[in-house]
Amino acid sequence: MVCKVCGAEVVEGAKFCPSCGTPVEKTVEAAAETTMDRVIGDEIPGEAIPADPAPVYQDPAPVYPEPAEPEPLGGGPVPPPADPGPVFPGDEPEPEKPKKKKWLIPAIAAAAVIVVVALILLIPRLLANAGKPVDQYHKVELKGLKSVSDSAANYYGNLLSMGDKADDFGLTGSAELNIDEEFFDLVGSGGEDLSWLKTLRMEYELNKKDDLTGGAVTLKLNKDKLTTANLLLDLKEQMIYLQAPDISKNFLGADLEDMTDSAMGSLRYYLPSSLYWTLRSVLSDTDPEAAEQVQAVLEALPTQEQFKKLLDKYLEIAVNSIENVERDKDTLEAGEVSAQYTTLTVTINEKAAMKIVENVLTELKKDKDVKDYIQKLSKALEEDPEDTYEAFIESLDETLEAIEDTRENGDPDSKQKIVMTLYVDGKGNIAGREIRTNFDSNIKFRYAVPVKGGKIGIDISLKEDSETLFALAGTGKISGSSVSFDAALKVQGSKLLEISAEKIDGAKLKKGYFKGSVTLKPGADLMYLLFKMSSSEERMFKKMSLTLDLDTAKNTSNVKLILNYEDSPLVSLAISGKSGSAKKVSPVKDYLESEEWVEELNGKDLKAFLKNLKKTDIPSEYLEELEDYIDRYF
Repeated sequence: MVCKVCGAEVVEGAKFCPSCGTPVEKTVEAAAETTMDRVIGDEIPGEAIPADPAPVYQDPAPVYPEPAEPEPLGGGPVPPPADPGPVFPGDEPEPEKPKKKKWLIPAIAAAAVIVVVALILLIPRLLANAGKPVDQYHKVELKGLKSVSDSAANYYGNLLSMGDKADDFGLTGSAELNIDEEFFDLVGSGGEDLSWLKTLRMEYELNKKDDLTGGAVTLKLNKDKLTTANLLLDLKEQMIYLQAPDISKNFLGADLEDMTDSAMGSLRYYLPSSLYWTLRSVLSDTDPEAAEQVQAVLEALPTQEQFKKLLDKYLEIAVNSIENVERDKDTLEAGEVSAQYTTLTVTINEKAAMKIVENVLTELKKDKDVKDYIQKLSKALEEDPEDTYEAFIESLDETLEAIEDTRENGDPDSKQKIVMTLYVDGKGNIAGREIRTNFDSNIKFRYAVPVKGGKIGIDISLKEDSETLFALAGTGKISGSSVSFDAALKVQGSKLLEISAEKIDGAKLKKGYFKGSVTLKPGADLMYLLFKMSSSEERMFKKMSLTLDLDTAKNTSNVKLILNYEDSPLVSLAISGKSGSAKKVSPVKDYLESEEWVEELNGKDLKAFLKNLKKTDIPSEYLEELEDYIDRYF
């Protein structure tokens, strides 16, 4: 008998097929069903073939059973199957495999490529929107705040570096004023011909070494030297010395306090009272001990790295205290640009706000670094470190007690809240933010900078109820870290300024420096708010603009201020500076009092100076007047 499941020979009387283990009864039934199917010709779905059990191994000796006579079915004889020969375990014939369709493999490969490309494109968005809304908010908010803290730490570090060099620094540079002829035509020259006045230049050098500060200034007219002046400030001796080497080799010496009083006295009637006394106090405070205390305070402050670590820590505590966040999608519009973003809306009610403050203050109480900074700073200010820190802790405790009192006795039905919506792109960057409050009035602050196809929109505004207090709106373009834009500034609906920015370097801004230019033009409403003008003055004013061109770095600064008329430079002031270590500064040993210095002057020295002036572009009539003055008094 033959197994109709696998085709192997089955010995007469065996209960199972020696190859596949199928019971003999089922083999007979399968043979009957197969034969019936062939005869009738119907397609009858058969039940699934059970998984092959472990093969049943027989005696390895070959068995040659006698072929069984198949019973005729359906009236026709059935030929006996061919003798398969000896059957050994594992020699069962494999079932015939279906032929593969040639189009299937390329189709699967193409589908795989499409899926992979789609995942690559969507992974940033999937990651940005992964997890709960509150988790996504914490992630994107802290990412944005990290960029802010990086910039703040860089600015802080720049200020600290200036303090570190307070007793040893050198500075060289220049300031140059360029005047176009049209300037005098527009503003007038009092009937004088000033066309010869084209460029005024001042070149300076300043060196500070401990208590000595030395400076030198050279003045030039149209590239010709006019004169040089030297200055020395001696804080230890409380003296100031001046020298004009083109006139006299002697130094004029004066008591610093007397000099300050004299200089301030001449300004007494020209400055507001509060500004006068503030300046007088600052200029009079030249005590070396005060300078030492300032240096001690600078040394007690946290380093740039410590400042950033502290800032990041408490920003993270505050952000992670926020729990009520909803996620959606919306369009962000600004200027001529609109784009679709994920929105994360944060609601901070009175209870949530108290929790944020409470978490921050609780950590401040435990922070050993904060304690160390406070005590070091207190010591630098010559105060008791322990008393200062105790007072700090007491102020924190008072605030925490006030929070707890409000939590227990405050208005449980208070509806006051802050609702903040963030617009987030697929990479987790914040492209806009709206903050709304409902305290005494409804306040809405909006910051929107959507980006699409290299274009950037700008909309920064502040509204109270239905009134727009402040608005800056415009459109620009972005390339890498460089941004250029044109925008208009309005205050309470009045257009005050038109602002045009060119190639603002965002990467430099993050490092605490600035590169780019900004041009300001008067808005249509500015002149009516600030000035009373005739129609001709108004027409002239409308054509004017002011450009500020900056390029600052760690040790160099270049600033250019340009007054334009019809987009052409009218007057420009260029200032440049470079810092480094101080050159040697020597104290002044011999000097003259003011009366002695005047007596030392003589006509010969002054006329030698006048001879040099005649080589410049100063008109002869002015020099003749100066020569007459010298002859009369010297």
